[in-house]
Amino acid sequence: MDLTSNPADAVIGELVEVEPAEWEPALAAIDRLEGYRLEAPEESWYHRIVVAVEVEGEPEGVTAYCYVGHLTEPGERIASGDWKKR
Repeated sequence: MDLTSNPADAVIGELVEVEPAEWEPALAAIDRLEGYRLEAPEESWYHRIVVAVEVEGEPEGVTAYCYVGHLTEPGERIASGDWKKR
């Protein structure tokens, strides 16, 4: 999966921080929510990929999982990158 570094293609999202002891159950819960199946990613609603994330107000970014849809045709572009403000 190729994500662009073009600022015009930025996507606004939620970054969930989880304590290390809770990592596995939290990831499993988010996978279920997003319809991601580790055992059959090609049949999943989304692909789970690793991306570099810029955090507003923080000097350094972080690495995070991102769920990217792949089973449907591309929809209308959200100019702001924030689906809550579409």
